[in-house]
Amino acid sequence: MTQFDADTFVTALNAPEHRATVEAIIAAVETFETESGMAENPVFQGLKEGRTLAQIQGLSRDDLDVLYGYGYGLLTQAHFERARVIFTHLVLIDPLEGRNHYCLGACLQQQGDARAARDAFATFVALDATNPEGLMRLGECLLAEGDREAALDAFRLALAEAEKGHGTQTSRASAEGRIALLDRKAGEQDAD
Repeated sequence: MTQFDADTFVTALNAPEHRATVEAIIAAVETFETESGMAENPVFQGLKEGRTLAQIQGLSRDDLDVLYGYGYGLLTQAHFERARVIFTHLVLIDPLEGRNHYCLGACLQQQGDARAARDAFATFVALDATNPEGLMRLGECLLAEGDREAALDAFRLALAEAEKGHGTQTSRASAEGRIALLDRKAGEQDAD
């Protein structure tokens, strides 16, 4: 996979061979906006301006914290379905708050939906790349899906962040334990 920096990416999009595709996408979005009536929709307009649904609806950080606290209480009391509903809504209305994605992932993981949990944890990691706990949960989901190598990579990244002092006091030990367990299992499989 080719890595692009922002300037290279913009240059590539502006290249003559991509211009027609970019223009077609813009035209399709504008056509949808006009034909669907979204051009007059204040929520849609707020999103186009870069605001979150929470901002558009006038919700304060305190309002969102109350909702988060309620969902977190449900999560810690093992009411996973009710907590999932809360965190699904929080992810929709406050998508740049990493803890919402983490808690949604935790609910989904506890409900056995490794794929959806993986996606939630991947978003959390994109928002908070130095948090070893998110990397650990992502690794657990990858492992549940059978992707041992990607899981091992996630655990190694978690360990690296824990060694930098990120996460909780147990983050480092947890990452080391997962890596050692996977290495031991790989050694046993190689011996067979």
